[in-house]
Amino acid sequence: MTCASCGAEVEQGASFCSRCGATLAVGAGPSGDERPPAGATGPGAFPTPGAPGVPPYPPPPPPGGYGIPSYPPPSPGSYGVPPYPGQPASPYTPYGAPPFGGSGYPAAGMTSVGASGSRIAPFGAPLAGWWQRVGAAILDGLVLGVPFIILQVVVIQVFGTEHDIVTTEMVIPQRSISRGAEWTFVLFFFVVQAIYFSLLNGRGRGQTPGNRAPGIAVRDLETGEAIGGGRGLLRWFVRFFLYAALILPGILNDLYPLWDARSQSLADKAARSVMIRV
Repeated sequence: MTCASCGAEVEQGASFCSRCGATLAVGAGPSGDERPPAGATGPGAFPTPGAPGVPPYPPPPPPGGYGIPSYPPPSPGSYGVPPYPGQPASPYTPYGAPPFGGSGYPAAGMTSVGASGSRIAPFGAPLAGWWQRVGAAILDGLVLGVPFIILQVVVIQVFGTEHDIVTTEMVIPQRSISRGAEWTFVLFFFVVQAIYFSLLNGRGRGQTPGNRAPGIAVRDLETGEAIGGGRGLLRWFVRFFLYAALILPGILNDLYPLWDARSQSLADKAARSVMIRV
């Protein structure tokens, strides 16, 4: 057996030439010739693909494999892919995740739409849905209203005076407090609401007990931080004032997030705040 590269004699069955190190043809015969061509007969011959009794060789797989579409690789700067130097990151960086190569958030005051169709705040958090806001308002109303009603009944029973209401059919005994005491009680409830919403929506997590149930919170429009007690008070007062002005403006305030690009109510716009999902 001879090496096809240098012509040196090598041992039968060797894989490499002992002189030049060249790889010897697999299946080379004693004369050193290459393996027999396809269709040849005799020892070491390969069967012809498609010959009787010989299945044809399968064709090479298409790009992407059999039945597997070939997708282009994600471009730098897309979701989760670091951008080239100087290229801004995706505007859909998840809220709280460290973005690549900069803030990764849209310009101040802009609102994006995420892949799921939900609106995104300028700082990257998903905005709260309208029904979530309604549910939170109802729960907060119960948290404040039920204790107030119970306290009012207790005050009337303890400090009220009894008098009779005479009708055409019967005399109904009733207890009540003076007009001044009633206004004092209303003022007390007004102050409790102001403290409740300004502190809980303005500081810490920006959540009242009603907000915690659906998982929403009040945040600064541009930074995503807590808005502070002063702006929390302003946000509550605007809503209270709109309801005090013949109720309809207050209803409009609560419906405004349905068509606003940032899902803000009029009170949110006054306080430069948004409600987000957390």
